[in-house]
Amino acid sequence: MSSADTRLPGHTAVLLPLSRWLSWGLTSLLVALVVFAVLVMPAGTSTSARLGAALAGAGILAAFAVGLVSRRWPWLWLGALLVCWVAMVMLSPQAVFIAFPLFFLELHVLGRVGGLLAVIGTWAVSVSMFVTGGTFNLGAVLGPWLGAVVAVVTVWSFEGVQRESERRRVLLEELERTRAELLTSERHAGQLEERERLAAEIHDTLAQGFTGIQLLLGSAERLLDRDPAQAATLVHQARQTAAQNLQDARNLVAAMAPVELEQSTLTDALGRLANATRARTGVDTELLVQDLRRPLSVEDQAVLLRVAQSAIANVAQHSRAKHATLRLSQDDSDTSLTISDDGIGFDTATAGAEGSGSFGLGLMRRRLQKAGGRLELESDGSGSVVRAILPGR
Repeated sequence: MSSADTRLPGHTAVLLPLSRWLSWGLTSLLVALVVFAVLVMPAGTSTSARLGAALAGAGILAAFAVGLVSRRWPWLWLGALLVCWVAMVMLSPQAVFIAFPLFFLELHVLGRVGGLLAVIGTWAVSVSMFVTGGTFNLGAVLGPWLGAVVAVVTVWSFEGVQRESERRRVLLEELERTRAELLTSERHAGQLEERERLAAEIHDTLAQGFTGIQLLLGSAERLLDRDPAQAATLVHQARQTAAQNLQDARNLVAAMAPVELEQSTLTDALGRLANATRARTGVDTELLVQDLRRPLSVEDQAVLLRVAQSAIANVAQHSRAKHATLRLSQDDSDTSLTISDDGIGFDTATAGAEGSGSFGLGLMRRRLQKAGGRLELESDGSGSVVRAILPGR
């Protein structure tokens, strides 16, 4: 499992630390039960039996350590562990309790079928130890059986959560890829549409004009010696066509800027926006212009106007504000447009982020970034501030 998986929602974020805690818990339980089985052997047990139990316990821990380091040949090291356990049970009856962590280990290492068969075998050995020890009763059967059931249910449930988390991770990755491909496709389609529009505009205006100019000048060149007066007339017509072409080019460039800035300044356009917002929505909107020290380019004016329009639209639609302010100002380095309101605010941590649904804020941020600027957001329960900042040119 990669570190990136922990960022996904649901169970995936906790599976890695959970599996680590289970591993530590299993290790601690196994060590504690081995030590317990050696220390609480019945009084009168011979030294050789105590030494044998200690060696068998050491074999259990050694085989388990091998399994922690390497998962190769699991049947081999797990078989050695079980042999050491059986030997220890014969010398120390308390070692039968080691079966409980063994259930978990067998299920984890050997899979569903192999693990279940190993659990049944371990349970049978545990019961047989009680029988040979002369202490067989209902508890001798039910105790190991309940331990085996708990282990099976726990391990299989955890594996089910892992499978579901992996399925969700794959699904989320597929969704992310699909969304990225869709965004790329939409962006490409938008670029193609804009190129086609510009190509049609240029073909219908500039290209036709240049063709006409070329034809007029060609005719004038042929008539220059034979009919100078007619040639001069054609040259005059070519000049008129060139002048018209120049105006068409200017109109084409102007069409890319907001129509609100035609024959107008940014201050005038913001004033009209404030008046229209007040009249249309009832939000008391005012414009404050402070210390404008230098003129703005048409491109910068267009960016700030679009940000103001989008921010004011958000105020009107979502903020429940009664009052809003547009403040345009400059200092020695930057031009700032601040839109503030006294509404309910919003979560600045997620607003405008990818997938948040705040398309207006995301569009503002991208617009400003393309112009070399930045977007700043402030908000609490008593209002919000959207600040667009462009560097001085």
